[in-house]
Amino acid sequence: MVCGTVPLVEVCYHGHREATAALIEAGADVNQKGADGTSPLMTAILAGHGDVVKLLRGKKLGVEGPRR
Repeated sequence: MVCGTVPLVEVCYHGHREATAALIEAGADVNQKGADGTSPLMTAILAGHGDVVKLLRGKKLGVEGPRR
């Protein structure tokens, strides 16, 4: 993991479904943006991790991309 990254965004980017579930269960903020401004859900979508997207779907999530 890169210093300064958001753990939930990082595991979503790499497609780690179990780690994503564990972080959410532990209270991770599902709307906290990564360094590039993307949410965990958008990160999983852009990285092509459908299983993580399905896990995140239905949560109170933001899906917007980076702000420019």
